[in-house]
Parts: sequence; structure tokens; C-alpha cells
Amino acid sequence: MVSRAIYSTLLNRYLLLTKEEGGLRLKIIKPEEWITSDQLKDKKCEDKELLRVIRGIKAYLGGLKVDFGGCMISMDGLTAFERNVLEKVRTIPYGIVCTYADIASSIGNSGAYRAVGTALGKNPAPIIVPCHRVVAKNGIGGYAFGIDIKTKLLSLEGNTIWGDRVGG
Repeated sequence: MVSRAIYSTLLNRYLLLTKEEGGLRLKIIKPEEWITSDQLKDKKCEDKELLRVIRGIKAYLGGLKVDFGGCMISMDGLTAFERNVLEKVRTIPYGIVCTYADIASSIGNSGAYRAVGTALGKNPAPIIVPCHRVVAKNGIGGYAFGIDIKTKLLSLEGNTIWGDRVGG
């Protein structure tokens, strides 16, 4: 297992990227939480895939459109339903939002919009799997790392949300 952390001034958070046997994981961590100095040294990281993803995340947070589609994500411990939800969310293009109900319908279970939200809360790699692009019918909805982070990510992609209206 290899881990590296980068700091995002936009989010005022560390992003801890870990490469495991099953794929990548990403955690968004508050500044006061503990990060080791070794995790901050992406220049010493010899894992080319991890470095590529770190560069992609930095570019994304700098306002560039980045395609993370080729990244292998660790789905260990997730149910088949949760995996289906996350795979569907990976297909949402940059700058586009969908509702929880849209995702539920697209995986053939239109009544499972709350379960979609629960599955998104278990996302092992936010930003890479863009669960921030899933909103409620009448507003922004929830986000495991806080509405302020979700709002910043949506704004970065050109989306603004007012009440029940989503526009970009």
C-alpha cells in the first residue's frame, strides 16, 4: 500500500490518495487531522499510476477538466448495488449534475433514490468517482464531506444550485 497526500487551498482540506491491491481510495481530510510527512512527498513516490492521479487531481482542483475514467477504484466491501451506483456515477460528465432519482432510475430501481444517497456516502474515491455531481430534486442534497465542499466542487465545474434549479 502506498499513500500520498496533497493539500487543496480551494477545499481547505488534505486529499489522501492510497493505492491498495484492489485499486485507489481517496479521503478528504480536515487540516487538523494527522498526515505524515512521507504522505506529502509526491516527488518521492515511485508509483507512476499514483503520480498520474495526483497530477490529475491537482489539475482538476486548478479548474481543468480531467477524465478519471481509467483509474481503478477499490470497491472492496461494497455491495453489488453500491458498486452499480458508483459505476453509473462515474459516467456523469464534468459540469453535469444528475439527481439521486435519475441514478436510481438509470440502474433499474427507480424507487431506490435514498439507497443511492447511502451508496454515495460509501464512495471510496470522491472526485475520482464524482458523487458531488449527484443532487437532490429540490437542491444540493448531502455530501459525506460537507455541503461546503460539494458546493465548491460543483462551482469549480461551473454549476450553481438555487433551490430546485440546477444550472451551469
